[in-house]
Amino acid sequence: GQCIVIDSKVSLKAYEAHINAEDEEERALHLRAHIQSIRTHIKGLGEKNYQLAVGSHLDYVIMYVPIEGALATALQEDSQLIEYSIDKNVQIATPNILMPVLRTIASVWQVERRNRNAEDIAKRAGGLYDKFVGFTSDMDALGGRLDQARHSYDAALNKLSSGRGNIVRQIEQLKDMGAKTSKSIPDDLLEDASEDEVGGAIEYLSDPAKPDAAE
Repeated sequence: GQCIVIDSKVSLKAYEAHINAEDEEERALHLRAHIQSIRTHIKGLGEKNYQLAVGSHLDYVIMYVPIEGALATALQEDSQLIEYSIDKNVQIATPNILMPVLRTIASVWQVERRNRNAEDIAKRAGGLYDKFVGFTSDMDALGGRLDQARHSYDAALNKLSSGRGNIVRQIEQLKDMGAKTSKSIPDDLLEDASEDEVGGAIEYLSDPAKPDAAE
């Protein structure tokens, strides 16, 4: 989804005239015109900022020169040409280096993409870890509340069916005494209450520390 702007409209008419000229003075004249044509084109590309217009992630435009010799000849006469193009945010490319340049850009973008993915993974992992820690804390708190609820349940159940004169036995005695009922206390609860009552009575009678234990 990213864009690379490649311009291929550089004029090579002066270069062609330079190559075909038979007179050395004429060749030199056309060579200067060729260099000036390249510089003018570089300047124009730098001012238009095509890379910004298309939303490219690159801060420069690639200026494609289709003939290797055209650039080489210009560089022999003007060694500052590459530096000038860089200052104008223009990258000059010929057939031999265009594909390597594009592959280099693609490799850089792949590294950037992997780095962004690594950052996203790190953020997600950190968030997941924090969620897990919070979950374990909530589970510990829930376990504590469940333990408290179990203790409260056991205490209430003990009051209901344990010890002498427990509530279950007293309620059942009301039925035995003639209370009109349509339902019955479950047998297992009655058995537990009866056993606890008998056990409490035996313990009471066998305890010599009680005042009436000898009666």
